[in-house]
Amino acid sequence: MIRKIKYFFIGFYMAFASIANGGILLENYDRGSVLQVLNDEVPGLKVNSMTFISEGWSNLVVDINDEWIFRFPRDEKFLPILERERLLLDRLRNHISLSIPYYEFTGLKTAFVGYRKIPGEPLHTNTYLKLSEDVRQEIANTLALFLTQMHQAISLNEAHSLGYEECKIPIKSIECSLLPTLPSEDLKRMVSEALTYFKEHPYKEPFVLLHNDFNGDNIAFDLNTQKVIGIFDFSDAAIGHYSMEIGKLFRVHSDLARRTLKVYAHLNQVSNSIIPSAVNYILGRCWVILYSREIGNIEWEQSRIKMLEDFIDTWNEMMSSES
Repeated sequence: MIRKIKYFFIGFYMAFASIANGGILLENYDRGSVLQVLNDEVPGLKVNSMTFISEGWSNLVVDINDEWIFRFPRDEKFLPILERERLLLDRLRNHISLSIPYYEFTGLKTAFVGYRKIPGEPLHTNTYLKLSEDVRQEIANTLALFLTQMHQAISLNEAHSLGYEECKIPIKSIECSLLPTLPSEDLKRMVSEALTYFKEHPYKEPFVLLHNDFNGDNIAFDLNTQKVIGIFDFSDAAIGHYSMEIGKLFRVHSDLARRTLKVYAHLNQVSNSIIPSAVNYILGRCWVILYSREIGNIEWEQSRIKMLEDFIDTWNEMMSSES
């Protein structure tokens, strides 16, 4: 009980710090530096174990004691993004049925945030394929409800007031810089068809505030109960069309994307066409390939090209049924 009370008062005090104005970047992104910062700024937290679970371009994400998640931004440009995410999560807390992060710790000297870990495993393809039809449908129902709650919780005016902008896919760069360099004619054809569809079918429904990174890595799935427990990592949130959310689910499986869209379309009275979501998936992978080339990350580039190659048969099937 004393331990919980101590955490409460530390978190209550630190949660009011502004990330954008609170502290410098972590000096070194290693175990020793993280431990030193936590010992200094969260003295009531005894570190028994430390696991680096993500070392992406925006944040170092560290699991402490299998109980807390701490995120350390890698660049000053990510500080206002992290602060904006904190404000967004505060607004969403009373509108979302699933568990979402709540930042209980915010660094005062060094920039970081910490929240209680949402239990569960990532929802990856191999896991999804082992599930029964009933469980798959229940997952789709849960995800569609989450998207509905998030999209309805924050108005576009409020999203703009928080600093969120429209997510615009760099169509010209994909068409001019990436398309000619793709390694196979099948890839070039698929991306070309996706570009054509995107230009010929402008969005009709109103835009919403998107989670915008709605893939299996950010979905907490309980293997025992076979239920989705929570959603995390709202750092890429942006304004856009709902099909962008569904498109991310192709990273898990096309079956999940279709099921979730069907339920979402019913709940929100919008189009149930899966093609726009598939187009967003393709062009989104293209966007990451361009960025990977810009920063010189060959591993990311090759992994996204592999994703596109694996999607060719699914795309061909969709286009055949469409015609």
